[in-house]
Amino acid sequence: MFNTDTNGKYAVIFSAQRTTVSEGYAEALELLRGKLPTIEGYIGMESAENSAGYEITVSYWEDQSAILRWASDTDHLNIRSANKNKWYENFKVRVVKIEREYGMGATREGHA
Repeated sequence: MFNTDTNGKYAVIFSAQRTTVSEGYAEALELLRGKLPTIEGYIGMESAENSAGYEITVSYWEDQSAILRWASDTDHLNIRSANKNKWYENFKVRVVKIEREYGMGATREGHA
């Protein structure tokens, strides 16, 4: 988890059920996660996967233009289109605007 104020920013929530195929997955993930910090407007990411292959990744963005820059990245497009049916039984992408955040250890006034 990272400690950045995301109020008023955007999140892309990717949830998926993985298949048993893993060929090329780790390499593609490493490439794409390495590119994320180079996309203007990228803030950070949190991700988790359970032993049954269900994964959820939340990436945080300054605005919708930043999300579109990532969605149109050539490597992202190529990997996604070539492999989505190989690596995922199903998936869903949600784009949301963050209206409020709070939690344990927050340091902003009124949100401790």
